[in-house]
Amino acid sequence: FENLHRFANSYYRLYLAWMDGRCIGGLLVLDDGKTVFARYAAYSTPEALALHVSNVLYWEAMSTAAQRGCRSYNCGISWQGDSGLIHWKDGWSGTTRPAYVYVLPLRSEAPQAGAYFEGFHLAKAIWRKLPMPVVDLAGRIVTRWIC
Repeated sequence: FENLHRFANSYYRLYLAWMDGRCIGGLLVLDDGKTVFARYAAYSTPEALALHVSNVLYWEAMSTAAQRGCRSYNCGISWQGDSGLIHWKDGWSGTTRPAYVYVLPLRSEAPQAGAYFEGFHLAKAIWRKLPMPVVDLAGRIVTRWIC
């Protein structure tokens, strides 16, 4: 976040949901003044899920973007096999367009289409069971490339 703030200060917004003095969810969006790109969303408890915190954060991001004059809100790409995510995005009444990805393999064969979204079932299952301190530490290492 420090690097994001330092290098992209005017191009990102971080929305946080608070309840009883605790942060229960967040949404990071990238914003070029015309289009807002939803990048990362998270919630911290089953209670936050039950309150639909992510919907509240998305709505706030869309509303403030519209007030500032942004013309588009981009929810990102979805693999065609992720029907749950597609259904959630369709609920916002947006426009779905096909996306084409072209890969130039430098050292190995190009990955199969959808492999990024569909793969790593065991790793994802293990990740969900890890204690939060381990997730926090490993998450910093795994996602270092983002910032």
